[in-house]
Amino acid sequence: MKWSHLVAAGVPVLGLQLAIAAPAQASASVVLGLPLVAVAGVSGLSGLPSSQPDYSASACEGAASAGLMARVAEPVSSKAAALLGGAPSRLELISMQQSSRTGQASQTLVTAPIAPAAGGLRCAALTQSRTLPAIYSATSRASADPENFLGSARLPLRHTTFDAQWDRVRRAGLPGRAVAAMAARSGAGASEMTLAAVNAWSNRHIRYREDSEIYGKSDYWATASATLKHGAGDCEDIAIFKMQALAALGVPRSDMYLTIARDTVRNADHALLVVKLEGRYWVLDNATDKLLDGAMSYDYRPIMSFSTSGKWLHGYTRQPEQAPTLIAAR
Repeated sequence: MKWSHLVAAGVPVLGLQLAIAAPAQASASVVLGLPLVAVAGVSGLSGLPSSQPDYSASACEGAASAGLMARVAEPVSSKAAALLGGAPSRLELISMQQSSRTGQASQTLVTAPIAPAAGGLRCAALTQSRTLPAIYSATSRASADPENFLGSARLPLRHTTFDAQWDRVRRAGLPGRAVAAMAARSGAGASEMTLAAVNAWSNRHIRYREDSEIYGKSDYWATASATLKHGAGDCEDIAIFKMQALAALGVPRSDMYLTIARDTVRNADHALLVVKLEGRYWVLDNATDKLLDGAMSYDYRPIMSFSTSGKWLHGYTRQPEQAPTLIAAR
């Protein structure tokens, strides 16, 4: 996924803070402190300043042996720290120094390590330093609203420039033989075991490759069948495959979200599948075979999410500052 290939010139703005009145809460606002991608056709978002941020391409390789599902009883505070077994990464230390937060480096705790997918995840710009916008911390945040996920709020959208690609892949299912093989391993129905089995199977059997290598295009959202045929795909192709596999096994499509995000640790674009199960969100990531607690951000900045029930732009709620109270002297 490369946003620089997808967005009309002048549209993306890295770290733009745009306050929009939240539909259900007039006293609050939603701050969009993230790349606004392909929103030229989105109603209510206009007048964005021009910018040319440096978007590095993801060079993720790899993926994974089958793993056992692990509940994250206490959400991990940092995805990078979790992948490193509890220690903050060098990139995080640089980021905290640049943000005058070096005193927090020793406080990065991991209470439930995330096991990386076998083969690891190697991405571009791992050693490139960058300064996080002030709105973001170097550690994960949690969603306050149970209807939100990845530490963010959602604003519904009517149209995006990705609609044609989404409409093409969202209901394109898998061959019955492939579904039967998965059902034999995981069982049918919506359960954590099913989610974990599909996540691990996909990470093991679908290797990461750029769209340009497979389809000769800078960005192409492949159907699940095409991804299975090639045995390869980029981040959103793998997430779409997981979505269609779970749908075939009985998970409601309206409870699954293809989420486009920015990995702030690796400074790369990424795609995830978020699944709502019994009122709780789970993240299926090709970086790990474990299910992740969807309430936490794991150093991802979610940008857009797509589901059969709608489309959303992600931001963060912010309460207005209280005006000073004047007390008349008697």
